[in-house]
Amino acid sequence: MFKLQGSMSKGGMTRGGYRFVVAWAVGMIVVYGLGGYFGVRQLQGYKAESREYRQAWMKTFTAAGQGTRAPEVRASGGAKSADVHVGLSLNRISDIELRQANWTADFDIWFRWKGKSVNPGRNLQIVNGTILEKKKVRARIKNGVRYEQYRVRARMSNAFDAARFPFSSEGLAIAVTDEVDGADVFRYVADGRGIDISHLAAPQHLKITRDLAVVGLQHYASGEGGADGSAGTDTVHSVFVAGLLIRPPSVSLYLKLFQALFASVAITLIVFFIRATHVDPRFGLAVGAFFAAVGNNIYVITLLPPSERISLANMINGIGLGTIFLALAQSAISLYILDTMGRERLSRVFDMVSFAALFIGYAALNLVLPLAAG
Repeated sequence: MFKLQGSMSKGGMTRGGYRFVVAWAVGMIVVYGLGGYFGVRQLQGYKAESREYRQAWMKTFTAAGQGTRAPEVRASGGAKSADVHVGLSLNRISDIELRQANWTADFDIWFRWKGKSVNPGRNLQIVNGTILEKKKVRARIKNGVRYEQYRVRARMSNAFDAARFPFSSEGLAIAVTDEVDGADVFRYVADGRGIDISHLAAPQHLKITRDLAVVGLQHYASGEGGADGSAGTDTVHSVFVAGLLIRPPSVSLYLKLFQALFASVAITLIVFFIRATHVDPRFGLAVGAFFAAVGNNIYVITLLPPSERISLANMINGIGLGTIFLALAQSAISLYILDTMGRERLSRVFDMVSFAALFIGYAALNLVLPLAAG
């Protein structure tokens, strides 16, 4: 413990008082520094996990990323599967719900093939979603080549990365297959141009940073064993995947989500300019700000998908609540120094140093953590 009483130095401060104030400031720096270190480390781990998850998702389609033509799967009689060229035009993305982890896609998909043995649009299925509407808008036959175009509206399922929201780019995908005919009947061939995206496809607050179109194979356990009880073989279906990488307006959304929290912390920092013996405003402002910060935390939680991990949003809310608590603790100590010990000069210096330490530490973490998440 520091002895606040002792020989006086210039300005009416004791050496013990100086040591106490310096120790308090260093302690605040250490607290915020440790919070920043562990927060940045955790967010960097989340980024690595996101990359691994997306790579694993793509690998579920055996040939995804190997080109625009899926591997050929021959029928039991040795017949060759038909090539069905496919392309997709994205018209609109809407109704994105982070907490429910789904979104709505309006798109046109076209098929071009030869022969009468297949009909790729008849049993069209969305692997990661549900078709709400499907309408054939164009069909023609020219020189033996068949062409069909369908307009589709589907509700897609998507795993959003709430751990780094809103500074993480989100991957959206539309995976198309045929629910009846397998890859031994026909295989998709991407047209090689990627995805045609309407300039009105994404809402104004979202930016599509990358798109790709790949084809691959999806294996399904058939469960059809042999007569001798042997295990069943998998059925293989050709899959066309249209993927998008979208980026929300990170900074503006971040400020909107936490504006109430930032205002609460700002109000709390005002108390350092109020004399410690003015108990009602000194403690009342901070207590009110604490409950406002709790309300902001509840509001943010209702917007994001439930998660057991400590997300960026949890970190920012935790830092705000911790800062308000430290301000309350500091006010109690400052009141004791001024009212009980009668050390007005020490109380004022303690208040000003605490203001600087908490302000700098809080502002620094609110800059470092979003940068680490982005």
